[in-house]
Amino acid sequence: MSRARIPALEQENAQLTESLSSAKAESDRLREALAVTTMALRVQSADSLPELLETLSKQIFGIPGVDGFVVNLMKDAGDALTTVYLKLPEVFAGIQSSYKGFQYHVDQPDVNVQVFNDGKFAIVTADDLGKYAETTRMRFVRWKMQSLAVVPVSVAAEGGVNEKIGTIMVFSQNQVLDERMAHHAQKVGDFFARQIQIHWNY
Repeated sequence: MSRARIPALEQENAQLTESLSSAKAESDRLREALAVTTMALRVQSADSLPELLETLSKQIFGIPGVDGFVVNLMKDAGDALTTVYLKLPEVFAGIQSSYKGFQYHVDQPDVNVQVFNDGKFAIVTADDLGKYAETTRMRFVRWKMQSLAVVPVSVAAEGGVNEKIGTIMVFSQNQVLDERMAHHAQKVGDFFARQIQIHWNY
């Protein structure tokens, strides 16, 4: 091969690499768009709150590191967040149903109440437990958490003001959940929020 051809071949190789990279980026974008569309169809077609929350659960458990998931929604009276759905690690399957219907009253210093009132997510580790009510500490220890992330669930309302409807709890038994993960969980929750609100109210 002539040395004169080497620069031309290098340029061709660079162009091919760039084309392949662009094709992959477009493929990834289309795959993500398809996933969002599929999820939207499942959200819209859900016939009941349990079915809708089961679909939400599958999305949340797709986030790396998540071992448990809880949804709490505000009662009509506005005095407590009620646990309407939870999925715990298999070892707790026998007692899982006993937690459904549990209420976090708004006058308790619980992390769910704090997140609901502030509209901002919180990440809890063992070092933070002293700041919260006994309910937070008991679940953290009993469910063998290493970290807990609680995010608000909001519905976009008129005037750009979000209407808060509840909280999502996700926890890991093996790692510390970070802000990126919390943002992801909140984004997923808000995607489902409008349909959750409709089924919860009716």
